[in-house]
Amino acid sequence: GGGCGGTGWDKVVVGAILGGYIIVYGQCQSYTPQLVTGPLRQSPPNKLTEVLWGLINTALTAGMAAGAWTLSVGDEPSAAALAGFLMPALVAFAAVFAINSSIHSFLVVHYAKQDKVATSVGFYYMSNAFGRLVGTLGSGVIYTYSGDDRGGLAGTDARKGLAAGF
Repeated sequence: GGGCGGTGWDKVVVGAILGGYIIVYGQCQSYTPQLVTGPLRQSPPNKLTEVLWGLINTALTAGMAAGAWTLSVGDEPSAAALAGFLMPALVAFAAVFAINSSIHSFLVVHYAKQDKVATSVGFYYMSNAFGRLVGTLGSGVIYTYSGDDRGGLAGTDARKGLAAGF
């Protein structure tokens, strides 16, 4: 227990990690055409490209849930081992999620009718914002009510498992 999320880490450290996550995410998203879809001959991306990267993202999230669960059960779960697993897993997740997001953003514009691009893009971002609101509220509820009766790290696998379902 103690610290942010049972890791014992100071909030400044967690904030720095989140800042780094945002930077990695943005860089991966902006370089997706040059470093991923182009070399893999998936450019311009199509709906099958999106399905592929969505499945990769889902598998990675499920793997994170399984790893978090494995490392947080037992007589003495280790916050250090859990953090050592989750940090590189979150970097991989940021990269894959950014690639997925970049492809999805391209497809929204690509499939929009010529005279309805502004409406389609606006609706996409409105829906995205609403989804983030629901996700933020939902994750707050999950974070608040999961795992308290099962030890300091138990909530972590509940949150990751539910995240894999989304």
